[in-house]
Amino acid sequence: MYPGYWSYDGVEIINDARFSTYIRALGISKSAAACACTDLANVLEDAPYETPLDDIAPWYDPAVPESAEFAGIRHKKVTGIASSTGQRTVTDLVGDGGVTGPQRFGPRTVGFTVYLAAASEAGLAYGMSWLAAQLSGEDCNLGDLCFLASCPEGQGTDWDAIWQRYSRTLIQVARVSGPTETNRVAVGRGCTGKKALIAEVEFVLVAEVPCIWGQPVLVAGPTPFVAPAPGGGCDINWQIVGTCTPEADCCPSCGSDPLCTGTTPPRAPIPVLGCGGCVTRLSTAKVEVSVAAGLVPAYANVVPLVTISSGSADARRVGVRMAPRPATGGCPDITECASVGEVNVSWQPAGSTLTLDGRRRAASLACPPAGQSVRVLGPDGGIATWPALPTCGTGVCIEVLADADYVAADASVSVWIVPCSDAG
Repeated sequence: MYPGYWSYDGVEIINDARFSTYIRALGISKSAAACACTDLANVLEDAPYETPLDDIAPWYDPAVPESAEFAGIRHKKVTGIASSTGQRTVTDLVGDGGVTGPQRFGPRTVGFTVYLAAASEAGLAYGMSWLAAQLSGEDCNLGDLCFLASCPEGQGTDWDAIWQRYSRTLIQVARVSGPTETNRVAVGRGCTGKKALIAEVEFVLVAEVPCIWGQPVLVAGPTPFVAPAPGGGCDINWQIVGTCTPEADCCPSCGSDPLCTGTTPPRAPIPVLGCGGCVTRLSTAKVEVSVAAGLVPAYANVVPLVTISSGSADARRVGVRMAPRPATGGCPDITECASVGEVNVSWQPAGSTLTLDGRRRAASLACPPAGQSVRVLGPDGGIATWPALPTCGTGVCIEVLADADYVAADASVSVWIVPCSDAG
């Protein structure tokens, strides 16, 4: 882990290279901060750093002049990334020994000790206020915490490839304490003639999801659905019985399903086919993705990130399955027995994009211009089981499915896989 760069909820919080430049430019210190990582600006696609005012630093506010006197934030110590959150309980037996319980992974707590510097007391007060505001977030919208696994110094000049290789993300992150000032030192007078200060500050963030996520790797797409072979699928005689829940639950709010008529539309029963019977429940169009071992880390778990563009017609019974790739190579059809997880959405309106995100275990439906959450089901209409799979050095197989009778010719699918590490 490189501790000298952190962003929270899309806003840069810690940048040692920026701090190193600004403390000299503002006359706070004549020496460079250690381990400034001079190629950091290139990886972040920033121009060479000069001053907070000239660069329009993340905290700069033209309505608050002292914001130009704040030099930013540099790390001192970061904890919680290099440690696993996995744990098991152990129950003693009546006789010798004990029994271990299932392994579970708790939330990830990340502690920060940082330096804030400013060319004036007003600038430092503004910096503390700005940091507290950036970390506050919103109760219902937790932020993502991004950092780098390594300083990009000496890694070449393909900055996009370096970012793809080294950037890491914690999702659903919130502040649980701080920022709290623990020490303050006057370091002379800055170029403004005011008293320059450096403060030591602590704060703690917690990620609800403990995974340290790498960047998504595109493995397919945009790819059209492949229609089933003639005569494929199951011969099912649907019988309309009973009623469904009220229309608000039956149909997504970004549009009305044209097959849902009235306030209590009929619901077709879902056949339970089991693992030994007909595994293709409908005439199913597919996108099959075989991800070879060399494209995914052998040590990491992976989850899918899938986007489905419905094109010019509604799509129905859209779903994703994932299974281990056989050691012999290739991917057979993924049955319900072989699948490590399955998520389904009953209806997707024309002209929309459905995102199924295994990292967040959430689905969103973009009915332009805004996206919104949708209800996700599992096998046979049950509880969704989001796919997650240790690669075991053989790769993974992913299937994206849809009812072939409701797939537009211009519908398409893109598939990424995202690696998850337990410590970094």
